[in-house]
Amino acid sequence: MLDAQDQGLYQSNKVGVVEKLPPLLQPDVILPPDSPSCVAVYPGIVKPGDSYLVAFSAPPDTWIGLYTEGTRSEPIFAEGIPQGGPIEVYPLEGRRSGNLDLIAPTVPWTYELRMFPNDQFGPVLASATFTVGDGVQPGGGTIP
Repeated sequence: MLDAQDQGLYQSNKVGVVEKLPPLLQPDVILPPDSPSCVAVYPGIVKPGDSYLVAFSAPPDTWIGLYTEGTRSEPIFAEGIPQGGPIEVYPLEGRRSGNLDLIAPTVPWTYELRMFPNDQFGPVLASATFTVGDGVQPGGGTIP
């Protein structure tokens, strides 16, 4: 289990292995194009509206979606109202690896980035979670 106060960079591959990347790779992460599909987020805890870094390695024609943790990948509609699905979509436009400099949502929550093939909602090729906080970490202390 990951420590909620640990702000290191994590990656998760398609078999669910989560590992902390060595400090050498933080925050200027460059993943080789031939590495397995992965998504890594730095920092693991970010203030609302602040920027965060997403490093990825992916097969061609993939995209990354931003979700609240635990929501459905593909939206369903109940009485015309969408439930689940991505908050934001980031097409990788053929890039096999690289970094995305993104802005965190303004609502404190745990979010998940999920990588998908082509224009599909599954299978999830890789994912990573991060927390948007109000400046106070669980158990006290502040987010730097």
